[in-house]
Order: sequence, then C-alpha cells, then structure tokens
Amino acid sequence: VAEGVRADHQPDADALGDRRHRVEQRPALKDRLLPRPHDRQQVVPRPDRIPIGGWRESAAANFYGFLGRDYLGTNELPKAIEHLRYAVQVRESLIGSLQRSKSYQYLRANQDILVWNVQLLGLSYQRAQMFAEAIQAYEKALSVIEVNRLQSYRAGSIYESLARLYLQQKDTVRAEQYFVKAFESGSKLQISGQMTSSAIQLGNLAMQKENPAEAVGYYERAVRNIESSRSQIQ
Repeated sequence: VAEGVRADHQPDADALGDRRHRVEQRPALKDRLLPRPHDRQQVVPRPDRIPIGGWRESAAANFYGFLGRDYLGTNELPKAIEHLRYAVQVRESLIGSLQRSKSYQYLRANQDILVWNVQLLGLSYQRAQMFAEAIQAYEKALSVIEVNRLQSYRAGSIYESLARLYLQQKDTVRAEQYFVKAFESGSKLQISGQMTSSAIQLGNLAMQKENPAEAVGYYERAVRNIESSRSQIQ
C-alpha cells in the first residue's frame, strides 16, 4: 500500500519534462518588453514595435534609459546616443498618453525622468564632440523644466553644461548668461561645487572684459564657498 501511495504522488516524468521545456522556452521579461533587433547592427528597434501607453511603454523607456546611461559610463558613445534617443522618444510618447488619459498622478515623475534622459543624451553628444546636438538636447531639457514648472535640481548642472559649451565655441555672452544662472541655482540649492566652479568662470569672464572689480567679487565668493565647505568637513 505504501508503495502504491508513493506511486500515486510521484509526478509523471513526461509531464515534468514538458513543463520544464515550456519554462525554458519562455522569453525573459526584457525580451517580452523590448523588441529584439534583427541583427547586431540594429541596436534600437522601430518605434512602432512597442505598444503605446501602459506599463510596457514605461518599462521600455526605463530599460533604454538605463542601458544608455551604462553605455555612457563605459564611453560607448554611439550606443549611448542611440539608446537614450529612443528612451526619450518612448518617454515622450508615454507622457502624451498620460496627458490624454488625464493620469496626472504619474505625469510629474515621468517628466522628471524625461529631463534626466535628455540631459544624459546631451552629455553623450558633448563627449562625442557633437556640440550643436548637445546644445539642442540641453536646451530641450531646460524647456521641459520651464514649460511644466518642474522643481528640478538638474537645472543648475544643465545651465553649467550649456555655459561651458558656449564658452568652448567662443560665445562669451551666452556663456556668461548660463554661468550666472548656474551660480544662482547653486546658491539657492546650496550646491557647493556648482557655486564654486561657476563663480570662478564668471571671474575669468569678467577679467576678459577688463572688469577686475567684478572678477575679484566672484573670486572672493568662490574662496568663501571653498572655506565654508572645508570647515564643514572638519
């Protein structure tokens, strides 16, 4: 009887093998969410391959955003640009879907992630020496912040990035405008490094305009900020 009971509860080997085969053949989560490229050259699939709206679109935007960030971290700039461009495209589509459905509880978070993705895209362009595209990306990120009235701490670093790009292109007028905004943003949010670096750059620009008094004022602010940061560490 005992052997009969054990035999009754022993799983059928064929059935168990069939279930294991089905599990092994089941695609991974990311493969079900993200369309697979047809070949190695096609890193990013067509935009129409991901359904509009819902959790699939959100997950796809997240995946491509994180992949783009990781490629940027390893300095694989073409891949970073490709993935971040697609992340921005999908995120914008998702935001449009949320606005149409009046799902405002998720809107701000997605707009803030969009700013982050566009900022990373701008940095990718900048490192790839695609300066016109970098400026366009950074200005787009600022536009998202301003139009939607986001309280984003990212604005200051974007101002500084734009200032350095314009300074590199010898456009000192725009460079100064953005360094001022970076300094004001850093002062408001008490971001020490941003305050110090932008103050030094503003001092340098003042010296170029042969305005030593203004330059000294900015240098003194930078020195005070450095000393304040040092005292806090001690």
